[in-house]
Amino acid sequence: MNVDALKNLYEELAQRSQRQQETRQRDIFLVLAADAALAAGRPAEAERLRQRLLQFSPHSLLRPYASFAEALQSSDIQDYVADLRRLFPPTQAAKLLHGGNGKNGAAPIYRFQEPEATQAAAASARPSATAPRREPTPSPYGRFDVPLPAGKGYDGAGSWIALVLYFLVFLGAVSLTAYFVVRPFLP
Repeated sequence: MNVDALKNLYEELAQRSQRQQETRQRDIFLVLAADAALAAGRPAEAERLRQRLLQFSPHSLLRPYASFAEALQSSDIQDYVADLRRLFPPTQAAKLLHGGNGKNGAAPIYRFQEPEATQAAAASARPSATAPRREPTPSPYGRFDVPLPAGKGYDGAGSWIALVLYFLVFLGAVSLTAYFVVRPFLP
């Protein structure tokens, strides 16, 4: 498939995604169409597609750049576009456009995976011998966890201080409320 046909394929997928209100897929296919246009030696066409993307998604990753060609000089954008190319190679894109059975627009483009809780509930209903066991992924916030000091020297005095401060603030709020309620009746 030549690059012009590839650009047209991705642009058609973007238009179809727009009609189906699938904004994420529309944005992905606009980026891929711009990439194909730039590969075909048409930087003006790539820029037109980037402007169209920014019209729909003003907070796109491509916004800080003056042109699509300039954006592709960034290693982050290069990695992003390379990932999109791997996700939607030309053969996969053609299948998506033709719905896998040769009929135009018969199948949805892309569906997000179900949340993990729903997947876990479905997995528990199935026999566990068929499904491979997944190890839980560590939390990306684990490095921010502050361990509490254990053993010698920690008696929990901080919790009492917090309780006393809470009580004092609560008492002040009740007193202030009572003052404003009673104030109109004072001489």
